[in-house]
Amino acid sequence: MSIQSRIMHFVVGVMCERPVRGISPDALLARFRASQLPFTTALQHKSDTEANRTLVAHIIGIERWAQARLDQMHSGVPHQAESNAYIPTTDVSYAELVTLADTTRTASIALLNSVVTANLPLTQHVMHTDIGSLSVAGWIQYMMTHSMHEAKKLR
Repeated sequence: MSIQSRIMHFVVGVMCERPVRGISPDALLARFRASQLPFTTALQHKSDTEANRTLVAHIIGIERWAQARLDQMHSGVPHQAESNAYIPTTDVSYAELVTLADTTRTASIALLNSVVTANLPLTQHVMHTDIGSLSVAGWIQYMMTHSMHEAKKLR
C-alpha cells in the first residue's frame, strides 16, 4: 500500500467511519433524518449564480451516486456509473436545485430506512471508487459530511 493510500485510508477512517463506529441502526437513521433540516437550511437564501447552481448540482450528484452504491448492496442490481452521471442539469433556477437537494436527501433517508428494515448490517462494505471501501454507516456519514462541507462554499 502506497503512502498516499495509507493517508487516504486514515482520513476516511477518521472522517467517515469513526463517527459512526458502533452506532445502532435506529440512531444512525435518526442522525440522518436530523441532518436534513440543517442541510436544506444551509442551501437556502444563497444567490442564484452559475457557481452556486453548479455546486448544488455537484452535491446532489454525489448523494445520488452514493444512493446508487448503497442500493447496489441492498438490491443486488449493479450500478457502474461514476458520480458525474448523477449530476442534474444546472439550467434550472437555484431554488429548484435546492428543492431537488431536499428531495434527494429524503430519498437517501428512505433508502437507509429500507436497509435498516431489511436488517442489513451497517458494517457491510461497499466500494467508493476514489476512497476505497466504506461501511454502510460510513457511506451515510460520508453523505452528511460531504453535503455540509460543500454547502459552506456557497455564497
